[in-house]
Amino acid sequence: MAILLAMPALAQEMPVYEETGTIEISFGNEGMTYYTTSNTVSADPGRQVHTASWLILEPRLMGGVNISPDDVFVVIQARDSIEPRAGQATIRVEVSLDPDTLQLKKKPAPSIRFFPKGEDDFYAMTDGTFEIDSVTRIDANNFSIVASARGVMTGQTGEPVVHNPDDPVDFSARFELQRVSNRGDVSLP
Repeated sequence: MAILLAMPALAQEMPVYEETGTIEISFGNEGMTYYTTSNTVSADPGRQVHTASWLILEPRLMGGVNISPDDVFVVIQARDSIEPRAGQATIRVEVSLDPDTLQLKKKPAPSIRFFPKGEDDFYAMTDGTFEIDSVTRIDANNFSIVASARGVMTGQTGEPVVHNPDDPVDFSARFELQRVSNRGDVSLP
C-alpha cells in the first residue's frame, strides 16, 4: 500500500522530456537523427532545461564602454534519443547571431562537434559551411531555426581543434529546431 501512495511522488521526481527539434545528419555513409529537447527539473517542476538555447551577455562596462559582445550565442546540444542515457552519441553546435537581425555572424566561426561515443575524443568540422535558412522569432525569449551544414569533420583528441588529414569524414546536416530558448536574463531586443 505504501508503494502505491509513493508512486505519484516518484512520478513528480522524474524529469519529463519533450522534443524541440531534429537534426538529420549524414556522417560518412551513415545517416542518423539527433534531437534537441526540453525537460522539467525534478526539484523545480516549473523550470525547464533546453538543449537548444541562446544567451546575450549582460553589459560589462569598462571606462564607460561595454566590453561584452552583444552577440546572441546559440548552443545546440543534441543526442540520438529524446531521453538521455549514459555514453550516448551527441552533437554540439555553437554559433553567434546578430541580436537585431538574428542573422549568422561570421566571427566567431560556427563550431560543430560530433561525439560518436559520448567520450572525450570527437570529430570537429575543420572545413565546411554552416548556413541559416531562417530564424523565426516566437517571442522575446524563443525562436526557431532552420539551417544546414556540410563539409569535412576530422578526428580530434583535444583542444585546440586542428585539421587532421589522417581521419577525414564527409558530413552534412539539416537542422529543424522548433524552439531555441533563452538561458539568460537578457531578452531579445
